[in-house]
Amino acid sequence: MSEIEVPASGCPMIRIGDPLWTKPVHCATQPVVPTNEGKEFETMVRAVVKDKEAEIDITAYKGDVTNNFLLASRNVHLTTRKHYAEMMTNVGANVYPMMLLSDADEGLPGGIGGMITVYKRDLTYERYVPTPHEYEILKNLSHMSIGVFTVVSPWFRCPGSLEITNCLTYLDQVKIAQNALKDEVFIKPDLRKTATAMYAIVEKHLKKWINQTSCTIAEFEQFAEDMNEYVPNNIIQAATIQAKAFYPALKKVKEDLGKEEWEKLYVVVPTVWPVSGINPRVEILSRLMTPDQMNTHVFCMDNLDNMSKYRETLGRIIGDRCSANLILGTKDHSRKEMLYALATRQDLMANACDNAMKEIVPERHVHEDRHQDKSKIAP
Repeated sequence: MSEIEVPASGCPMIRIGDPLWTKPVHCATQPVVPTNEGKEFETMVRAVVKDKEAEIDITAYKGDVTNNFLLASRNVHLTTRKHYAEMMTNVGANVYPMMLLSDADEGLPGGIGGMITVYKRDLTYERYVPTPHEYEILKNLSHMSIGVFTVVSPWFRCPGSLEITNCLTYLDQVKIAQNALKDEVFIKPDLRKTATAMYAIVEKHLKKWINQTSCTIAEFEQFAEDMNEYVPNNIIQAATIQAKAFYPALKKVKEDLGKEEWEKLYVVVPTVWPVSGINPRVEILSRLMTPDQMNTHVFCMDNLDNMSKYRETLGRIIGDRCSANLILGTKDHSRKEMLYALATRQDLMANACDNAMKEIVPERHVHEDRHQDKSKIAP
């Protein structure tokens, strides 16, 4: 067992093992005294001198004249990027009128059929939620097939090992909804009948799988088939409800803004990639805008979650277009190609890279229309 002794000098000594021996411990009352002689001293001096050139190379981080110019040009570019970011943020904050066609309010679950927020030039805004709640209920019911899929599909390759925790949680939520449906006195009879039947299907299959702690692919497909007696009709009903409510609301916005402001209106449609190709809100809007407006003033933006990001992205789009017009113009085809790239989601280097690759690999295995911009500018 080790012991620590503190002698009169105030510096502790460590006593270890048998036979006993002692070793000083460095402490504040006994500092290490610098030395300027001896073998250790000379060795360190030689090592420092030997590393002189290597340390100069490290310290002279600007490098030779070639690297120095590279760094200087890079700093100009970094300065450009800094001012670019600041400007585009300010440009985005200056976009009026602007309309946000979101799936729900910020921070709330989506699936309500669309929310319209119009930001006017006088800095006021108006908000509309035109779609009745039947739309959301029909979608909620139809999405249960996906919900059940998520709690059983991880065990499709080992069905006998099904963990039932998530199944039980999902079943509890279904039971809560069933009880709430019994108390709902204003729901339309047809919707009540559909909801009652679909909840019963989910309950029946989940209880079975929980009891047997197993769910095979064939069993899940039978569940899905039972649900599909209702899902397609739900989707048709929900789409009809949305269209009949959303179109008149957008038409009113157009009338309230007036012809001049409507033609200047920029529209942002928040979405996510899996459903950004053809969007119901965009389809409805296309009945009220010209093709040119749809191509230049309507933007589906993926995976952004707040107004500052929407505006910042919109500022970059508009700022890039403005700079392309003033810097490039349309004097020849190559300039038009660059202007097009800056006005869409295509990279500025894409066409030049494509031409360069033709010299390296003449044939490619990608469809020719791969550069068509189908995501940033709405159809």
